[in-house]
Amino acid sequence: RYISNYSSGKMGYALANVAKNLGAEVQLVSGPVALPPPADVNLIAVKSAEEMMQAVKQACNGADLFIAAAAVADYRVADRATEKIKKRDGSDELLLKLTKNPDILATIAKGPTRPTLCVGFAAETNDIEENAKSKLQRKNVDMICLNDVSGGKVFGAADNEMLLFKRDGSITPI
Repeated sequence: RYISNYSSGKMGYALANVAKNLGAEVQLVSGPVALPPPADVNLIAVKSAEEMMQAVKQACNGADLFIAAAAVADYRVADRATEKIKKRDGSDELLLKLTKNPDILATIAKGPTRPTLCVGFAAETNDIEENAKSKLQRKNVDMICLNDVSGGKVFGAADNEMLLFKRDGSITPI
């Protein structure tokens, strides 16, 4: 039982495979997914956003390129239960306190060991182009891939269309 999103990991695994096929030495930091890792890729399996932050920091040390395709939840439960939370008679609600997860993309893109090129993803449901442009600047990345996820589309799909926003102001459909 956990709080998550519909992300399948397909995008990140496909990008890792393409990079490997283009000759890159690839370190794939991945949360739990139901996918086999691409061959000849160094898989670093993690279970939490905090674990992913530490693994990405290590993997980016000396890297030329960082592609942040993971759909890391913005928040996590503040106080993780050690035992099952039982239903309470007379109560139809359960309140959870959430706390922010680390912002992996911004931390790497603004950090001292920043790779030469940092690429992020923006999964957006409204004001999508404005939000993607804002994220490009706020997170100090070189490119943002805009993913329109309104209505639950894209997650788990085999095909996708995106807009790639670059720092020079250009926009490329992909």
